[in-house]
Amino acid sequence: MDNRQSKTRGMLAFVATVAAIGYASVFATPSIAADSYPSRPITIVVPFGPGSGTDVVARLIAAHLGNAFGSPVVVDNKPGAGGMIGSAAVARAQPNGYTLVMGGNTTHSVVTALWKSVPYDPVRDFAPVARVVTFISMLVVNPDLPVKTAAEFVAYAKKNPGKIRYGYGNSSGRIGGEMIRQRAGIDLIAVAYKSNPQTVTDIMSGNIEAGVIDQGTALPHIKAGKVRPIAVLAPRRSSALPDVPTLGETAVREGVDITAWSSVMAPAGTPVDIRKRLSDELRKFTERGDMKSKLIVNGAELSHIGLEEFPAFQKAEEARWTGMAKAAGIKPE
Repeated sequence: MDNRQSKTRGMLAFVATVAAIGYASVFATPSIAADSYPSRPITIVVPFGPGSGTDVVARLIAAHLGNAFGSPVVVDNKPGAGGMIGSAAVARAQPNGYTLVMGGNTTHSVVTALWKSVPYDPVRDFAPVARVVTFISMLVVNPDLPVKTAAEFVAYAKKNPGKIRYGYGNSSGRIGGEMIRQRAGIDLIAVAYKSNPQTVTDIMSGNIEAGVIDQGTALPHIKAGKVRPIAVLAPRRSSALPDVPTLGETAVREGVDITAWSSVMAPAGTPVDIRKRLSDELRKFTERGDMKSKLIVNGAELSHIGLEEFPAFQKAEEARWTGMAKAAGIKPE
């Protein structure tokens, strides 16, 4: 055997050994990670901008988990493309429990009904941890618009067809606005934003006249008198704004229910015991009285659904949201 053959066989043996070690490591990593988890910082990706309802909840969760685990938990905002940019990043992340996403109806229930090309599968590419909150959305307007009720809004829109621009920063807002337009028989112009905070900024500046946004984003500006609440898009009124009627109480008999939700999700393949530990801790989060009082003003209600029940919940929500999108006449773009 010459030196070249010897070196080649030696190299092949080395590669085989490394491969075997690597193969064994791949299958050993989940149990090791589960036993020591977390041993380094956890990142929660928020697929919407800072200040959005989802962002507020994520930061409270990060603080809770950080205290519970004694390890840093950071929030990383990756807005854009209706939440798909941040969600796709997590779908491609290592399934070790250190990269999570605040998913929701926008990113994991209705996304395929809104977009022809989605860079991830909302079911197969993710492993559930827990749903944590539901959100109330509202129709709000610039105070200079001469309307104070939903009935006046509809009447004004009918007298001024195509002159009211409404903004939205997620699928809830888009579907809500289109359902209002359809059920009230009015002509509105939809304007898309990366996130709801940008939407409300343009409402205040007068660049657009109205918006369908989550209560948490709207509330500080409602209290400051910079935007005017017209209607709650849910079956019942908000406890934070009890004087604001639902759309069904006023202008549109059928009403519009776009109650949204947010959950913590991990990349597919994340070990069950890691997800169970996270889910159990998130249940404790939803049971905290101080969290309830903090979130209720944001139009969010704490509501835990664990990883065992989540698949059935997600399937039902996919049917509900895609059904609303079709009913509103929305076609995938």
